Amino acid sequence: FSLMNGITLWMAFVDAVPVVVFLLAAIIIMKDQSEEIGEKGIWNYTLLCSGALMLFAGAILKVAWKTLYALNVCDYTTLAESFFPMQTLGFTFMSMGVLGYLCKDKKKATIVKSVYGGVMLVICTFLIVAFSGSAKANGTPVDTEVMVYESHMPFLLGTFIGFMTLQIAMMVLAFKRNAKVYAIAFFFSMIFMIAEALVGSMFDGSSGMHWVAQFIHLFAEIGLYIGAKALYKKKHQ
Repeated sequence: FSLMNGITLWMAFVDAVPVVVFLLAAIIIMKDQSEEIGEKGIWNYTLLCSGALMLFAGAILKVAWKTLYALNVCDYTTLAESFFPMQTLGFTFMSMGVLGYLCKDKKKATIVKSVYGGVMLVICTFLIVAFSGSAKANGTPVDTEVMVYESHMPFLLGTFIGFMTLQIAMMVLAFKRNAKVYAIAFFFSMIFMIAEALVGSMFDGSSGMHWVAQFIHLFAEIGLYIGAKALYKKKHQ
């Protein structure tokens, strides 16, 4: 099956692979934190799990959209559009959970999580206002209609910041566990995430761009999985 925008059933299947890899990495990170809930507190773990499940759900919705599109059932845009805000919120929650986990005491963890959450709220609000305001200024004013704004850029940037924060936090954890070599996996993942952001900024909907974005995303998730699994093993040596 093949339709416009280069989306095929095979592409939808391949798009599910990095989703599964991410879920495996998230489960390992959650398992790692679950062993220290008594010492670190339940809120770090709750934020981590909430963010991870939100990310997984958002990605599954995107895969479902591609599948329906490729099968020529319908273009269910709600499934695709919900992916973007869910990714930003998911990575923000996951990052808050890991940042809190890295802190030595619960009081400091609460401060760090609150500050990070507040900063992300301000950044995302600013991006939405700035991008939509710019589009409105450049658009044609219509008295009887509200401008329709469809750009994903504010949420793409929010997702990028959240993902980078998560990777840096995991690198810090690697150093804290005297496993500096495993930080390379997270750095590897960061590089591909940067590449994915660049591809997203010039995405044209073609089949080639879809495949490039999917494989870059896959490599980014593989790096996260390798690093998470290695850190968990290091913890129990």
